Amino acid sequence: MQLFSPVFEAFVWKSVLAIAIGGLIGLEREKKEHHVIGFRTFALTGFLGMLLTSTTQNAFAVALGLAGVFALAALYYMQRARHTGAWGVTTTIMLPTTYVLGALVGTDFFVEAGLAAIIAVFLLVEGSQLHDLTQKVSKSEIIDLLLFALIAFIIYPQLPAKPLELLGQDVNLRFFWTIVVSITAISFGGFILTKYIGKQALSLASFFGGFVSSVAVVAVMAEKAKKNCQSILGVLASASAGSIASDSVLLAIISPALLYAALPTTSVFFAAFAVATWFYAKKAKKIELEQSKRPLSLKFIVEFSLALFLVSWLLNWTVENAPGVVVLSSFVGGVLSSTSVFASIALLYNAGAVSTKTAALSLFAGLAASLTAKLAITGFATGKWREILKPGVLLYAAGIAGVALNLLLS
Repeated sequence: MQLFSPVFEAFVWKSVLAIAIGGLIGLEREKKEHHVIGFRTFALTGFLGMLLTSTTQNAFAVALGLAGVFALAALYYMQRARHTGAWGVTTTIMLPTTYVLGALVGTDFFVEAGLAAIIAVFLLVEGSQLHDLTQKVSKSEIIDLLLFALIAFIIYPQLPAKPLELLGQDVNLRFFWTIVVSITAISFGGFILTKYIGKQALSLASFFGGFVSSVAVVAVMAEKAKKNCQSILGVLASASAGSIASDSVLLAIISPALLYAALPTTSVFFAAFAVATWFYAKKAKKIELEQSKRPLSLKFIVEFSLALFLVSWLLNWTVENAPGVVVLSSFVGGVLSSTSVFASIALLYNAGAVSTKTAALSLFAGLAASLTAKLAITGFATGKWREILKPGVLLYAAGIAGVALNLLLS
């Protein structure tokens, strides 16, 4: 037998949630020594927002309640500024925000209200740390952030959804730009992590540098430390692991099915590079990898876009005219950019143009070609071919074992 009606139980649940959300925010504010407006005020504000939205359908009443909360917040702000000289507006803003969160609860947006409250409290608790972080942001980083916003939110929506014919091949510009946006975001994130978490760590810098171009990272290091073969091999392994991690994220975005199907190949390759990174990190001398001063670069975006187009065009042409050499074309494309091979093969796999077996072999070919290019750069820079080819053979063997396992399972 049910003791209470469903309507009453729903009201009690909403009340508890609204008071909990307001109380959580108020608890944080009161801890910051805002004794006038604290736990009780914020809890009641959340409850008021819930009460008005759940008991009345009158939008005017809800808006009037919000106006009243704004008036209370403004009064608090003026009184506090007059008596203490403090001009912070965080509490003033959070009071109407809490009312809105309570209103969300009243209109059954429970998950949204809860997530918003968690984010708000996190920003309040970590306010000083976030403030310190913003002080470290340079002008160039802000400009590059605007560049990323232009790429992702202005240019992308304007591109045609239908493929266009270019050089005899259908080119999906929106797909290409999706890849550019994804790689740009990964590159931006890698730069930020490297700068603010540990840019002094050679392996970390190399790993995140591999998000953009593992070949470029190895080329920079090979030129900088020609006599330190152990350090260069550590950089090669770490940058390659970062490249595979980035390529796998890209694969997850374009074709989760192919990511799952090719997991043995990518996982074994990644594990081999991770082990090599650990091995050489202990032997390598402490040499700092030169850190780029810009998180993004128009040159990188143009070069990557061109490489992606060339590799994609080559693989599409091969599928249509010489399907038996798709793997060979992937190897050729991998010398230029393994990421472009991953993106192009994923699109072909989604379209059913290549089988799982061919896709796995093509991804392996792209990774093997990229490894070949990096080993060649290291060999020519140091002249120590014997020291370089030995770990290179082991890495190739690991990759072959991975693709063999892939073919066996598929």
